[in-house]
Amino acid sequence: MALSAWTMRTALVLICLVALADARAARKKRQSNLVNNPGASSSNLCKPLAAPVHGTVACGAGFPFYACTGNCDPGYQFPDGQFSEKRECDQMFGEWFDPPGTDFPDCVPVCDSPCQNGGRCIAPNTCSCTNGFMGETCKYPASNCAAPPTPQNAVLNCNQDVTGSTCTSTCKPGFKPLWAISTQYKCSPTGVWTPPKSEIPGCVSENTVINQTHIPTTPSQSSGSARCVAWGQDHYRTFDSRIYHYKGLCQYVLVKDALSDSFHINVQNDKNCQPGHRCKRELEIFVGHVVITLRRDSTGPVVTYNGAPVTIPSNRGGIVFEKVSQYTIVRSSVGFNVRWDGHEMVFVTVTDQWRGKTQGLCGTYDGDKSNDFTTDQNAVVAEASTFANTWKRTNAGEECPDSLQEDCSSADPTTVSAAETGCNKLMGNEFATCHHAVDPAPYISACKVDCCSGPGQTCMCS
Repeated sequence: MALSAWTMRTALVLICLVALADARAARKKRQSNLVNNPGASSSNLCKPLAAPVHGTVACGAGFPFYACTGNCDPGYQFPDGQFSEKRECDQMFGEWFDPPGTDFPDCVPVCDSPCQNGGRCIAPNTCSCTNGFMGETCKYPASNCAAPPTPQNAVLNCNQDVTGSTCTSTCKPGFKPLWAISTQYKCSPTGVWTPPKSEIPGCVSENTVINQTHIPTTPSQSSGSARCVAWGQDHYRTFDSRIYHYKGLCQYVLVKDALSDSFHINVQNDKNCQPGHRCKRELEIFVGHVVITLRRDSTGPVVTYNGAPVTIPSNRGGIVFEKVSQYTIVRSSVGFNVRWDGHEMVFVTVTDQWRGKTQGLCGTYDGDKSNDFTTDQNAVVAEASTFANTWKRTNAGEECPDSLQEDCSSADPTTVSAAETGCNKLMGNEFATCHHAVDPAPYISACKVDCCSGPGQTCMCS
């Protein structure tokens, strides 16, 4: 049925009333915004946004919306990785679109090289390192710059931060240095000391006559060869003179050609060694297809060449076998020689042709101690045991578990006291004039390790 004229007129009136109400509401909202935003015009009710922290903001009216663009300062970015973000607002009603909303997030610093080992980027290209690491990206272990041993009769002060360590040394009252003390001794995160920490002199009584001229060393000095030493069952000095202690009863790679594996020297420690007794250490030397063994049986030292006994002195395939005093010496034309005392002490010397080309317990021969703990997977680690365990070798079907690493912290107080008393004799006045040439601290540490692992209350060997 058709609508009556009256009904149609009523509908039109209602529509007009609704439209009028909407218009009044919009006008009221604009008036309210003008009151709450002094200075805004009736054509733009949007208010400029605050700049982000470490950034700037630029705002302006456009078509069809009012917009603000936030930009981060150089070296900073928004959390989503962008350097610029835009926000838009309805100019008629002063309403910002959501999302993304009105607020700009704070800009955060950017480190081009990521911070490692738990470090945080706190400013452009600036890392804050956690305890135990240092360097621009927290890459290096803080142990690279461990404080040197305090020289005899001296006071040593060291400070360490992410850039390395700085130490100063002064003689105690009544003492004078064996040679001139540098203003400071600085260590880079890679572990290089300038001047070398071995150049920190000990101090002697002011009445002591010093009759020697000190010749300083430099980090880059090279004598044309380098020597690695293994002594006792637990002590090692790398080609770059880093001394460490590692207890292991297995076979390990002492040194190898890291490029082409033209040779490698394995050391077998004594599985039946008893603390406080002289033990044995056997060697296997692989050069090409030749296998040389050095071991000890009931008759004394025995040397074999591809399983056959070797008469000393002799020369086989360019390898020379000699005996000097108690030492058995094996010299190879490829640039290394081994000296073995028939028991536990082993010296391995390599020529400079192997500089930067060695791996194993003897470290990476390149003049840099900080990378000596390079594993067989070419990772540099901080702990001696982590490093040494990777160089363990076993034959097929054999098992040799990693050994528990112990020091004086697990010994009883009487044993610790005996170790302190016996080993610190190396700091006595009778050795003082040698301290400039040989730092006694690492050898005192090795002595204490041996003493504390003994069964009795004395450091004397049986």
